[in-house]
Amino acid sequence: MMQILVDGYNVLYAMPEFHSGKIRRDTEAGRKLLAGMLMRYARASGERVTLVFDGRGRDSKKEWGGGAMSMAFAPDADEYIADAVRASSAPGSVCVVTSDRELREEIKSLGGKRKGPKSFLREMKESIREKAAADMDKPGKLTEEEVVEWLKEFGFLEDGRADEQG
Repeated sequence: MMQILVDGYNVLYAMPEFHSGKIRRDTEAGRKLLAGMLMRYARASGERVTLVFDGRGRDSKKEWGGGAMSMAFAPDADEYIADAVRASSAPGSVCVVTSDRELREEIKSLGGKRKGPKSFLREMKESIREKAAADMDKPGKLTEEEVVEWLKEFGFLEDGRADEQG
């Protein structure tokens, strides 16, 4: 499993969705949009994702989805991300998504993986689409009425009552 550290504003500003409509002027809406997409990606891929923004948010660190996705606000997101890679016992299993050249070089020197925001966004959206398509192929839960109909069809229910001969 890969730990993915996302340089929040780098990725947010690379998103075409951020530059359309009212989101462009509403950074909070953009952060929520990105966090929602990353939550779906974490569920679809099974990766652990940490979204890091410069500045202060309502909570300094918040987790969702049983720890699959977390969001942090730090005075310096780049330093927060570099510290996380330094602290990792397996830096090769950490991937940092950023467009910041200095941070990318530091992560490389620490043994971590790097990815640019645009390529990561393409991969993330594809992973979400693939998961959604796979989920559509899975049968859904049957309603109680459907269960009764199938039980009747196979002879386990007669006129809505359980067949007691089985």
